[in-house]
Amino acid sequence: MELSIFLAKVVGIWSLVSGISLIKNTKYIRNFVRKIVNEQLSLWIGGLLALIIGALLVVSHNIWVGWPMIITIIGWLSLIKGIFYMVFPEKIKDLIKWYLKVINFSMFGVIYLVLGAFLCWKGFFLQ
Repeated sequence: MELSIFLAKVVGIWSLVSGISLIKNTKYIRNFVRKIVNEQLSLWIGGLLALIIGALLVVSHNIWVGWPMIITIIGWLSLIKGIFYMVFPEKIKDLIKWYLKVINFSMFGVIYLVLGAFLCWKGFFLQ
């Protein structure tokens, strides 16, 4: 359970900051993504980071019971994202371009905020 608490703190902080950033800087992030989507190195590095973080989470925290399961799911999603970014970069470029047309970044920001608040609450206040 100590690892779950530690990861809840880390992933919670990351999620809170990401959520605030997505809400506050929607135009900036949309333009940033639009610019880097055609940068092969940026996509590859992003995929590599997602792969490493996902693999670390999955290997160290493969718990499928209770609230710690959220961390495991995030780990698996990150691992799968990293694999797809590195194995199918052209498909990912097309998917990102489609996302830019249909996705509401602020909505995702709210989801990240709620997730981050929940994980921070579990990590910092329920020890």
